[in-house]
Amino acid sequence: MLLLEPPPTRFDLRFTVARVPVRVHPLFWLVAALLGFSAGDPVFVLIWVGVVFVSILVHEFGHAIAMRHYGESPRVVLHALGGLTIAEPTPWGGRWANVSPGGRQQILISAAGPGAGFLLAGLVLIVGMAGILALGAGAAFGGAEIPSGTLESPGLR
Repeated sequence: MLLLEPPPTRFDLRFTVARVPVRVHPLFWLVAALLGFSAGDPVFVLIWVGVVFVSILVHEFGHAIAMRHYGESPRVVLHALGGLTIAEPTPWGGRWANVSPGGRQQILISAAGPGAGFLLAGLVLIVGMAGILALGAGAAFGGAEIPSGTLESPGLR
């Protein structure tokens, strides 16, 4: 099935973030590059692949942080169709047990991925707006000057 973890390859990129093992399958890079290739600009493709990588990794880490909150040991796999956050079996006595979270916990774990994405989007928006303000309103709006006092709030004086 396509939604299962792809088998490991010798070309996988492996690293750990916040004690969560991450494996990136080589098809992840290929599919991300192909999706960005329509622009035809190699610099754009590299930026696109970086943005796809960060956004999917942040999404999966939303799930991973929620899993860890509920006592599970997560690992992340990025593959051709996106990513998976997988709970490792939990040691139980001398054996391994697959402990599933309850219904409410599963919903919160599922919602944590998109929630992390929304937090990333908010952060990018705030940083982008701060950058526009730092560059100056005139430069950001093609040289048009904003009249003095337009952006001031009467309640802040």
